[in-house]
Amino acid sequence: MVYIYRKHPYAQGDAEQKYESRLTAQQLAGLFTLQAESITLKRSDDVGILVDNAVENIPYTVHGVTPPAQGATPTGPLWGSTGLSGSSSHSDG
Repeated sequence: MVYIYRKHPYAQGDAEQKYESRLTAQQLAGLFTLQAESITLKRSDDVGILVDNAVENIPYTVHGVTPPAQGATPTGPLWGSTGLSGSSSHSDG
């Protein structure tokens, strides 16, 4: 018995991960750097299945959401943090 997993998008020649037992969503998340709760499997005929329903000897493409980068920060200044200080005045001379 062999369970075959490959990451989406899969291109001809990409490596397949083969295991003697079915992997859980947590294990697949660690293997493919995806969020475990987002993982779905698809057969080559594009039929989606639950991770727990995978059967041996059928290649599955693993779909999921990549977690955000550690320490990611928003771009641009935050509200009120433009670096400007003081008051604005205008005088007509």
